[in-house]
Amino acid sequence: MNEYVIDKVPLDLVWQIRQRVMYPDASLAAVQLPEDEDGQHLGIWINEKPVSIVSLFRDGDRFQFRKFATEADQQGKGYGSLLLQHIVQLVMEQHAAVLWCNARVPATAFYARFGFSMTGEPWQKNGIDFIKMENY
Repeated sequence: MNEYVIDKVPLDLVWQIRQRVMYPDASLAAVQLPEDEDGQHLGIWINEKPVSIVSLFRDGDRFQFRKFATEADQQGKGYGSLLLQHIVQLVMEQHAAVLWCNARVPATAFYARFGFSMTGEPWQKNGIDFIKMENY
């Protein structure tokens, strides 16, 4: 694993990575969330370039992370795990009641390793199966 830094990521770079990794056929405008301006966008930086990103949104003592993405050529190197560990620690320090996400069903085992549990029933959006996962 290369040396890395976890730091904020400007929205223009967040949107570019979201588009490349998660929605390659969508326009850049389509990957932008209405609430992005209110979120905290963090990433793993290697050689002054973000390679894994996540967007964190706070509602009182509840936190949701969304659009967790790692560049294809950097996947499987542990960067997503490091970033998720950082997010969990960050919200614990802010006395979060819960940290949650809408996880893609194939990723549930990954989130479970960090203490997340499935809640509710799965649903499908745009042909993708999701389930809500929470960590208290």
